[in-house]
Amino acid sequence: MVSFYRGGGKGKGKDHDDDCGGGGMPCFTPGVRLATKRGALAVEDLRPGDMLQTADNGYQPVLWVGRRDLTPAELDLMPELRPIKIRPDSPLGNSGAILVSPQHRFFIRRALLGDLSSLRESFLRARLICQVAPQTASVQTTDRGISYLHVLTPRHEVIFADGVATETLWPGPMALRGLSARDQHELFTLFPDLEAVMTAGASRKIDDDRALVRSAYGALARPDLTGADLRALNFKPQ
Repeated sequence: MVSFYRGGGKGKGKDHDDDCGGGGMPCFTPGVRLATKRGALAVEDLRPGDMLQTADNGYQPVLWVGRRDLTPAELDLMPELRPIKIRPDSPLGNSGAILVSPQHRFFIRRALLGDLSSLRESFLRARLICQVAPQTASVQTTDRGISYLHVLTPRHEVIFADGVATETLWPGPMALRGLSARDQHELFTLFPDLEAVMTAGASRKIDDDRALVRSAYGALARPDLTGADLRALNFKPQ
């Protein structure tokens, strides 16, 4: 049984930025409000220097905000990038609907169980919430396209969006490759060593790329549950 929660506790873990299948990166959509030192701000209004409230490290500065606009035609070609809607009063505890990218992670707590008993606190991606709680989350179609916004802090953090514990951007290999050339340039200006991920040869393994990201930027703030983890835990739809 999965229980969703709003924060507390520290722990680093494995990073699986593409083990769940699908493409893209963890992103918010316009209108999602993040907890900052100035109060709740819409993600599209954030600027570098704004201070985000985090679960572990007090207020941390926004270093960079990126944006990717996808047209309806692009979403038709890449349906795996269609947004996920988390409905109000879900087990996450959100009071209003939250629209995020499929790979966006939410913070969960679950009982000790099996070989994963050490993972008392974990991230679970929106697309996997669709599987374990289909009445709570679903893929959305739109004839207007979608805008995704990415928020980077000095290291990966647990933050709060509309009262729910979630994440900042972790610039994993698939996330980096999903950025525009302009956004990649801006990110590599902040963290030059990340550029090595983009120059990888075809023979290099994804785990090697993740190791480069951990060295250049840092690890995920919590372990990241994958579809395989859920199957091992024998999760059932709620």
